[in-house]
Amino acid sequence: MTSPDAQTCAMLTAGTPEYARHILHSMRMEHSRRWPFIAFVLASLLALAPISRAATDSAATSAADLELQYQAAQAALKKPGATGVLVTEVSPESPAALGATAAGGGGLRAGDIIIEYYGTRITTLQSLREQVAEAVAQKIQNTATGARVLLRARRGSGTAGPGEEITLQLPREPLGIRAIEVEAGVPGPRNPPATPRGKLALNWRQALEALADHDSPHLFRTIERTPPAPGTKTSDDAWIGWQSCTFTPGQDALAGTIDTYRIDPADPDAIPDHSTITFRLQLGDFKSTPAFLLDAATARFLGSDNAQLATAATRVGDALRVDSSAVGGASPANGAEAAKDPRPSSAMPLNAIIQPALPAVAAALPHEKDAVLGLYLLSVRDFLPRPGYVLATRGKQPLPAPTTTTTAPANTKPIATETAWRVDLMHCGMVLESYWFTDACALVCTQAEGVRPVISRRVATIEEAGTAR
Repeated sequence: MTSPDAQTCAMLTAGTPEYARHILHSMRMEHSRRWPFIAFVLASLLALAPISRAATDSAATSAADLELQYQAAQAALKKPGATGVLVTEVSPESPAALGATAAGGGGLRAGDIIIEYYGTRITTLQSLREQVAEAVAQKIQNTATGARVLLRARRGSGTAGPGEEITLQLPREPLGIRAIEVEAGVPGPRNPPATPRGKLALNWRQALEALADHDSPHLFRTIERTPPAPGTKTSDDAWIGWQSCTFTPGQDALAGTIDTYRIDPADPDAIPDHSTITFRLQLGDFKSTPAFLLDAATARFLGSDNAQLATAATRVGDALRVDSSAVGGASPANGAEAAKDPRPSSAMPLNAIIQPALPAVAAALPHEKDAVLGLYLLSVRDFLPRPGYVLATRGKQPLPAPTTTTTAPANTKPIATETAWRVDLMHCGMVLESYWFTDACALVCTQAEGVRPVISRRVATIEEAGTAR
């Protein structure tokens, strides 16, 4: 078994063979050009999926259903009914969610343990990645290949018994899940327990000072890191874009704007995808008031083919009102009036937050080990609250190794500190992202875990952030 830190499986991409890796990388970049990721730290299923009306209707998921799926995943983690890959979360509009059983049931769900894919026994994340890559590669190479593949899974395992075996037909595409390796009868990892209310001292004053200490935006240069090959020590880093972050502190409030630019490493001169996320938080002491309260958020995505998606959420009492619209890019509908998708207001947990706002909350956590803040995570696509997330402090820890190839600009200055205060975002015992802060609560680095970790480092100028060499 691999360590939980390496067990996040976002959109299952290629491992080996090499041709499948290149094919899926090309597919991922093509997908990114149409619908970019929310932010580079979002190397997860919370990234935006291609929009289709049919997919949205057939994969409708409620907050209550997400809670039930999370409980099923927790039960399976306590006592897995099979050895394989346990699904901990499924994106509602992903290929995995759009699958079907022979009896016409729905697709893959959190709590399912994948035991076979594309005719191959699955016991590790790596074996699943390889088979997904092979299935997609066959579809690209041979258009006569069937559009779906078979997946076998164990559903309903836990303390009540091993559950039942199911067979699903899934689209021949990357799955869009989070998952973790499990062994039959052996309890899996769990999140650390949340610190009780009133026992967690939040330092909002210093965090807000760090966010407002510059007249210019906070700039981050982002790379995707391929781990060293066996027998070597040098990793391969590819520049994939940059972020510009602006914050406006208020009286017990914080507003932020995150502009993210993503490029294709194979064509760095192409027009980048661009997303803009805004949010407004009310800030509390986590004693008499919540640690934070999301008042409003907006998201706008613009692909290089002019495809656009806009979503907005506004708090009304204990609920959020969500509206979204989409305009196609290179399709015949390009330039047509946006398709509106107003939705009824829905009750929202007080500790629900969008992912781009997480570093601001993490900055206020105490500089110590093992302080834990529980929360719900919202996707800016649907604003459904996903349970089971925590921010956990780790004390002072080394920063990720600096860029090891020549992709960094010649004038990039190394970060002055080698260690910083680390805070991890966790789900079902897995570390999904890590944030590093100075003693003054300034964010200096983020890392999203995965097959290829995505690392964003604070830089001083836009030339350092947005120029590849």
